[in-house]
Amino acid sequence: TLLCALAAGEKNEKYNIEWIIGNVELTSNIGELFGPIISSFLLKFNLFCIPLFACSILNVFALIAAFFIKYKNEEIETQSENKKLKVNEIVHRLNGKIILPLVCIITDMISSNFFQPSMQIHYKEKFGIGEDISGYFFMIPIAAFILTIPIFIKIIKNRNYFITMIVGILLNALFVLFISPIKLIPQHIAYGLIGLMMIGITSSLMTVPQFVPVLQSLKEDYQIEEKKANDYGSVLLNLSIRVGDGIGPLLGGMINNIYNFDITCVIMCFMNVLTAGIFCIYVAMKKTKEDDSRNIKDNKPMIELSSKI
Repeated sequence: TLLCALAAGEKNEKYNIEWIIGNVELTSNIGELFGPIISSFLLKFNLFCIPLFACSILNVFALIAAFFIKYKNEEIETQSENKKLKVNEIVHRLNGKIILPLVCIITDMISSNFFQPSMQIHYKEKFGIGEDISGYFFMIPIAAFILTIPIFIKIIKNRNYFITMIVGILLNALFVLFISPIKLIPQHIAYGLIGLMMIGITSSLMTVPQFVPVLQSLKEDYQIEEKKANDYGSVLLNLSIRVGDGIGPLLGGMINNIYNFDITCVIMCFMNVLTAGIFCIYVAMKKTKEDDSRNIKDNKPMIELSSKI
């Protein structure tokens, strides 16, 4: 949370918010990808303690580096006491620009984690792939995310953030069906790997644009100064990540126990489609409201002229 807040505060003309948050996500996922690989390699040689010592040493270096990071803690006075809102007031007055990105995060995290408890068992029964091999399949979405997020940072710039998220959610809805793969898709492990790869790629479309509308709403709708907006936005986004990260495996495991892995993937598809539908309704309502405001503004001079006549 603190890292996102500090990173967002470094926004300038050269580095926009999409570039900054995208690279924060990139570096964190690089750690998630290489951590298990390095640990597994060392454990094969019965070097059980080395990963633990390595993590401890890295944390010490990180702590030392933190003392040399200069962060300007400037107090910015607001023009009115009414502009100083507490977090609980923001929660009670949430709007679409805050709620929908948080919903997108939760949906993305559930879609990226629902298969963790059941996929290895499913692939062993369906394709005869052992757990020692299928365990590496969990790294495919992370690797795909790492490789594609620098590209999407450039593509997403100057795009409509909500439209970008809708595209990501719809693609996610399609490719979660490939993970099984369900009966409508050719029954080959290659399609399962394609599904895992694509949900990592579509996660870039769902992750990078989320921070921007939340910060815009906190600054414009709630009149919160930038430093506090970065803090509040980071808290809300990281809370949503943890919620989705926790619900995903739990929900996926429960549905798989009641039905099967195919049905689990279908339900996840419908969850994404439902989320995309909510986004579409919001975008349509927002556009209608903007068109009405524009029409009123355009017609105002004509109304004033006719009243004078």
